[in-house]
Amino acid sequence: FFRLLLSLVMGLGAEILSLGSQLGPSICTVTRHNGVRIPTRDGTVLGALWLEPTLKPTYGESALGRDAAELGFPTILIRTPYRKEIVVSLGEVLCEYGYHVIIQDVRGRGDSDGVFEPLMYDDSDGQDTIGWIRGQAWFQQCPYVGAWGMSYMGILQHAMICPENPSLQPDAMVPMQCSSQQRTVYLPDNGIALELYARWSYVAHQTRGKEHVNPFVMLGLLFAPVGYLTRLPLGKIHEVIAGRPGPTIFSEYLLKHMHESADSPFWSRFDYRRKLPFAPPCHFFGGWFDFFLREILDDYQAVRATSRHPTCLTIGPWAHFQFGPLAAGFHVGLRWFEQYLRQRRRRDLQAWGCDRGTHPRPSSGHLPFSSQLSGSVPSCCLKDGQQRAFPNSKLVDRANPNIPPEPGVLPVSLYVMGHRAGWRQYPSWPLPCSSVPLYLGRGG
Repeated sequence: FFRLLLSLVMGLGAEILSLGSQLGPSICTVTRHNGVRIPTRDGTVLGALWLEPTLKPTYGESALGRDAAELGFPTILIRTPYRKEIVVSLGEVLCEYGYHVIIQDVRGRGDSDGVFEPLMYDDSDGQDTIGWIRGQAWFQQCPYVGAWGMSYMGILQHAMICPENPSLQPDAMVPMQCSSQQRTVYLPDNGIALELYARWSYVAHQTRGKEHVNPFVMLGLLFAPVGYLTRLPLGKIHEVIAGRPGPTIFSEYLLKHMHESADSPFWSRFDYRRKLPFAPPCHFFGGWFDFFLREILDDYQAVRATSRHPTCLTIGPWAHFQFGPLAAGFHVGLRWFEQYLRQRRRRDLQAWGCDRGTHPRPSSGHLPFSSQLSGSVPSCCLKDGQQRAFPNSKLVDRANPNIPPEPGVLPVSLYVMGHRAGWRQYPSWPLPCSSVPLYLGRGG
């Protein structure tokens, strides 16, 4: 056990230590502001922390630092049910590359008031948080906000899409290893994803309340639920995890509704696919061995077909509970936000014909999306009718699975495994290929 735990800790440390060399030198120091309180429309107050960037004296040595000095610091929002103190180190990495970061506990978790009911209030709570961010004085320097996070934190990004008032949704999103609807994830192929259910219940139980959370809890996510799956009856796993009999919030959330159809009031309430045509620029991110894979591919196709905004897709050789996607997620997120938050500031100022800080923000709080009008936008992100003909694929000279290529000409980046493993880029998903029937031979 202790050897396994040590290997996990060392593996995570290696990922974090190598991340700086992969991303390049950081440009900012981080100031942490605890105790931020954000009100919602029904009077519930949500707890958050604010990570504030300050340029290092050496910022001028990199193009990123010079751009940040000229264009300012956009904002990234991370909403989590797993206690903001657990994910603060992730936010600090983003902040070090020139972003304000708000990390918020969802309703009923951590320092947030109210009762935790999974996804029940996260559409309106997330939208109210975006509205609060847009009203802060420090936000006005570079008035654009993105959303970042994986798994449940990615699902919360879909919840924030607001067709009725786009000023209350992010200006760019990176939904990682998640889905816009949940039924087929927890009930795949008319079964039940028992291991996923056990892991989710374990982490949610261990991060409940307001007391300090042991950081080894998240490491326990990798192996503790396996023991629970050996206990009978399986329908009582939540009681074993909670250490007490009776219903838990997750047994009420899933087991109570598992036999209901997809169009039932419960599952329809958390189906955000209807919002996808109104999504901002999105970069979908997943893994070949992730239980969200099918849903991620479906979401990408839906946004690509219906949204007027840019969208890209990256799929790597990962499962869900691994450290590798975390490093890759920073690469994808920072590139996307640089293009559609910070550089959007440059494009809009050029469109207005003025310098930074001299043009008032529109009273609606939502700046016009002008990036599609600019030649600086990657051609992969334009709609099919606006871009030149694609080649079938492009082999990217990069074998490291945790450093995805930049979406240049082609919008879909896939890590192809096998003898010649590496990243390849394609014009679309599904891939333009032919079906080949295969038959069993005499030797099996």
